[in-house]
Amino acid sequence: MKKHNLLNRKFLLKELPVLFCLISLLSCKTVPFGKSVTAVDLLDNNSDFYISIPKNADEVLLKQLLINNLSGLSEKNLEKITNRINKVYIGVSKNQRDTSFQLGIDANIPKQLIPNLLSSKNGWNKREYISKTNKNIKYSVYNNKSMDVTFPNSNIACMGRNVDSMLDNYEKNISLAGLFEAPDAEMLNNTAKNYLSEDNSEVRFFSSNPQSFIQMITGIKMDLKILEVFGSFKEDSENKDLYVFKINFGFSNEKYLKASKALLKLAFGITNSDLNILENNTLSVVNFRISKEQISKLFVL
Repeated sequence: MKKHNLLNRKFLLKELPVLFCLISLLSCKTVPFGKSVTAVDLLDNNSDFYISIPKNADEVLLKQLLINNLSGLSEKNLEKITNRINKVYIGVSKNQRDTSFQLGIDANIPKQLIPNLLSSKNGWNKREYISKTNKNIKYSVYNNKSMDVTFPNSNIACMGRNVDSMLDNYEKNISLAGLFEAPDAEMLNNTAKNYLSEDNSEVRFFSSNPQSFIQMITGIKMDLKILEVFGSFKEDSENKDLYVFKINFGFSNEKYLKASKALLKLAFGITNSDLNILENNTLSVVNFRISKEQISKLFVL
């Protein structure tokens, strides 16, 4: 009998972790646990260019972006949200008629705070989005007649264009291989995600649609053989009303780079000393300045 009990104890000690894991998977009514997900993981690949704004790099621009687009909230309630935000990732799409945005926000916003802030009294309506991986999981999506907002967890907020797709991306990132079927979702490529997320000391941007990016920044439509654009900007130390940019243009070969150099110099209104040819057929533009007001206007939904 004692030997039998000893064997039972050994079995329980060995198998308990597995049993607990199975019970959790079968009974859990929250989103399945998997890899760690960040806000930039939720952006789709349909934007013309992407920008990341860390709070440490430009708190004023970050707050202005949200104040411009979270209508119906008092200054006090806006502060409750903006004070909890660490970094905002934005996908910007522009055509002849309008500009649309998709925002993934790295934050720490308690879920119990949200219904009081995004209430019908403040001009917000609520609908439910049902998970494609588990019909028991529902996400609340808030709308103020101009944009959608949702919070897949307390550390991430989604705003703007197609937040349903962002929720699909959330579940695709956390799905466990072989246990949960991930929804179809179009996600931003890793090169862009890594560049946007790896630094919190500057505002960064990335575009695989350089023609649209150049037109948005300079107002000039140009058809150049550019593969991608990436760079950063910060407040001008000599003029607080301006941003100073560093912009890198990636070309497929040296021939296209040299042919485009003079046109980019003209478009950005810079001198030869502000143009540098780097490795990997990259042309770098430095000391390009643009007003803060112009940048702020780009991000009004």
